[in-house]
Amino acid sequence: MKIMISQPMRDKTEQQIRDERKEIVQGIKELGDEVIDTVFTKEAPKDCDTAIYFLAKSIEAIGKVDAVYFMRGWEKARGCKIEHQVAVEYGKKLFYENWKEVSIMNNYIKYTFYDDDKRLIAIVYPNTPKEVIQDLLKKYNEVKFKE
Repeated sequence: MKIMISQPMRDKTEQQIRDERKEIVQGIKELGDEVIDTVFTKEAPKDCDTAIYFLAKSIEAIGKVDAVYFMRGWEKARGCKIEHQVAVEYGKKLFYENWKEVSIMNNYIKYTFYDDDKRLIAIVYPNTPKEVIQDLLKKYNEVKFKE
């Protein structure tokens, strides 16, 4: 599977961005998947808005992947929020840094939770009681790649 990483990048150097995603890239590769590099190093043309230019390149990358992995803080970064909306609208598989997988099929959401060893914990469908979903979200919000 080809996976793109969505990560807040504002005011960070290329090295900081690569350092933050290093373990995630390694974990994805260990699972046999391919990470599409979206750390763009070429300068944006001088006659355009830099942030929008790089966002467009990221959206182009979403069109070439099977899934998008969202790092912590994505929900506060405007570019990541737009990438998320695009991925949702176009049916891409979604992963989050806490390793909760979200599949959106036929307009319903399925959450899949894994433990530290990537063993399946639960699959939650829309008719699951709200309390059960909230409990799972609280309990497994900090699950990360096994080191």
